[in-house]
Amino acid sequence: MDITSFLRDNNLAFPLFMLSTLLFISLIFKQTKLIFSKAIKNLPPGPPRLPIIGNLHQVGDRPHVSLANLAQSFGPLISLRFGTQHVVVASSPEAAMGILKTQDRHLSSRIVPTAFQQAPLIPHSLIWSECNQTWKSLRTLCRAELFSAKALEAHSRLREEKLAKLVDFLRREQGRVIDVEDMVFTTLFNTLSCIIFGKDMLYLWQRYARFRR
Repeated sequence: MDITSFLRDNNLAFPLFMLSTLLFISLIFKQTKLIFSKAIKNLPPGPPRLPIIGNLHQVGDRPHVSLANLAQSFGPLISLRFGTQHVVVASSPEAAMGILKTQDRHLSSRIVPTAFQQAPLIPHSLIWSECNQTWKSLRTLCRAELFSAKALEAHSRLREEKLAKLVDFLRREQGRVIDVEDMVFTTLFNTLSCIIFGKDMLYLWQRYARFRR
């Protein structure tokens, strides 16, 4: 009697198959866990993770509250895993300063989606370009000319004028259906275009002239 007949006659084929499958899965899981543990041994502390989803179940619909609670347990710098993506969260001014200023050259790399990698303007984008000299020059320009305290104070009159135009337009359109989100976007866009180019790029009355016809 061969081994196949013995297993079939004693109804052992299926249990043996299940046992072999479970053993194979456990070996793969153990090996995968060993590889990941070596890769993340230098990451900050964090809560235990579940297979596949990681820490997604601990974020909830109020992530700022959940992350603040986790920071109270694990410190101002914690490590989380969302699916296959590892995330480091800074929850204190000191930790944020270390990431955004002290170690910014080492931590400023980011994943660029494939859809944006094909665009010819990517090398000149402040958001998607690589951390190179061009990106540093753009960041310095924006920080000095757009977002510094002096620049914000210099453009305060312009922001007041754009807001006054929006309020005046809404007053004249009283009783008509308008898209508030579109109006706010147009106002913000024109504010930036006036700061950068010195003129409006969008006009409220033109965008809504089609509704009056």
